[in-house]
Amino acid sequence: MFKKIITILICITFFYFYPFCFAEEIDNTKKDNKSETESIRLLFEKGLEAYKKQDFKSAIKNFKEVSGKIFGHSPSFYNIGLSCGQLSEYKEALEAFKKVKEYNPYNIVNSKFIADILILNKEYAEGEKEISELINRIPQDAGSHLKLAYLALKKNETGISFEEFTFVHNVDPKDIASRLNLAALSIDNKNINNAKLFLEKVESGDFEDNKLKAFYWALKAFVYETDSQIEKSKESIDMAIKLAPEWEMLKDKGLNILKLQMGLAEYMLESLSYKELLSAEPLEFEQGEVSRRIVSRILKEKEEVSKKAIAPAQPKKGSLNLTGELNQTFEYYNRSPSTSNPINYLNMISNLKLEGKVKDVSVK
Repeated sequence: MFKKIITILICITFFYFYPFCFAEEIDNTKKDNKSETESIRLLFEKGLEAYKKQDFKSAIKNFKEVSGKIFGHSPSFYNIGLSCGQLSEYKEALEAFKKVKEYNPYNIVNSKFIADILILNKEYAEGEKEISELINRIPQDAGSHLKLAYLALKKNETGISFEEFTFVHNVDPKDIASRLNLAALSIDNKNINNAKLFLEKVESGDFEDNKLKAFYWALKAFVYETDSQIEKSKESIDMAIKLAPEWEMLKDKGLNILKLQMGLAEYMLESLSYKELLSAEPLEFEQGEVSRRIVSRILKEKEEVSKKAIAPAQPKKGSLNLTGELNQTFEYYNRSPSTSNPINYLNMISNLKLEGKVKDVSVK
């Protein structure tokens, strides 16, 4: 009898105290996880510091370590892409930006950088595909249309080029590059009066790029020569050569404006793409992660729907309550305007609305 009582007491003691021991173990695990997250964050911050000091190799090393510890951490891959781009390591940069696209396909800025890297690597056909995809998502993006115009020029597709430069000019009438190229294409079509109209509002001091400025003076020289103003034509071509002495075509007798323009196209494509990369800012540790969670959930739902091969019914109440997370995303990105692109989220919401997945989400 006594042994039974002892056994019962031991059992009661064990079952009473065991949960507390287990709770302590859980608490220790949480502390370990928190400590590991903090060490990873510090590693990421070191990468940012190195990037800001233009120590891009150290930045890449730190961001790669973080990406190895957190699966699908798009800010790390994004920053690796930027760092490799700064070092002209275009193959590695492209791989990193493609990883970002895999984890966050709605990141428009990242898609622009993929196009930039392809152009800088002279993979023009692939770059054109990427830019065309961008235009499908943001039809009014003048920068993408400008690149398409130059890509068309490289292939001697002057009709498409004229359409694209016209689009850019209509979106931004002050854009000098589109004005000059429209003037040049007008000259090629023997429409000198139209060329004069495009040139008359452009002043030589309006832009900084010497090669573009030299192109302006070459166009002026051609127009003056057509009007039999030989002295002014000679002065203008001398000015063009002075601005871009390396541009041998300027020294040819009898300017071929279209050839000159096609030569300018490659230079401008590289210049635009390089400037876009140089002006970019690295992402913070959590930037883009909120949107990645949303995108992952959407893609998972799409996969489930396609497996069933049934048109999705109205979502169940609470099955895709994105409003809170979307607000959180916008609030976060509004705090970091230099590295954000609200177009990504506007585009994402519009797509979701079309699919009937989001209702009553208003965006200012």
